[in-house]
Amino acid sequence: LGNDTVTVAMDTGYPFDDTVKITVATQRSFQFTVEVRVPVWAENATINGLPVQNGSMHGLNCTGNATYILELNPTLRIQTWDNGAISIHRGALMFSLPLKPTYHERARYLGPSNSSSSSSSTFNTESSDWELETTDAWNYALDVDLDNPDLTLTFEQVRNVSSSTSGTPSSVTAASVTSAPFNHTDWPVVVHATGRRVSGWGIAHGSADEPPASPACSSGAHSCGAAEELLLVPHGSTELRIGEFPVSGVFAR
Repeated sequence: LGNDTVTVAMDTGYPFDDTVKITVATQRSFQFTVEVRVPVWAENATINGLPVQNGSMHGLNCTGNATYILELNPTLRIQTWDNGAISIHRGALMFSLPLKPTYHERARYLGPSNSSSSSSSTFNTESSDWELETTDAWNYALDVDLDNPDLTLTFEQVRNVSSSTSGTPSSVTAASVTSAPFNHTDWPVVVHATGRRVSGWGIAHGSADEPPASPACSSGAHSCGAAEELLLVPHGSTELRIGEFPVSGVFAR
């Protein structure tokens, strides 16, 4: 700022953690403003314990070295789509049902295979087209309260993902978090949900058909199975997933 150097550092496990530590360092004391973006979904956000307006750039009057703690305090929320289908969100993350994929190479371009007769694996030096299929059950409707998601969905922070090694469990290092923040296993945050398989919701054109109209289980148009506990994980941590669900119309909790 002018002839003065201001350093702003952030220490956070965002988007898997809700706390952002902002450290401001200067060479001398003078008046300036630090602008902090508060996301629109952070309706209960605070900075150093004081409420701040969501969906805004919050100005912090600073005169020198200072530390600010932004607590995003997000809640579970539901996004509604066509025919009453829903997706599950918390903070910047969308949560989906992960499906274990089986890979099928359908085409190979501009390069020989490196596979040997002693190995069934195929590795291409250029590029390939792959088709992913699954034998996992996927056609679920969710038991949710649209007005109060916390009554039927449970968020769990499984492990600490702070960028600082202080307080981090021994099984998780800062390096492992930053090198693979959207790993396909060992998810740091999950959402527990209840679902029911919907008969008649199947495959169309090689992919999941459009979700049936909600409520899928109480309208009489479809029959649904018994309630099952489902684990939803960050959408970016999946290769194959279901992220849009019909609502069952039944509340199991």
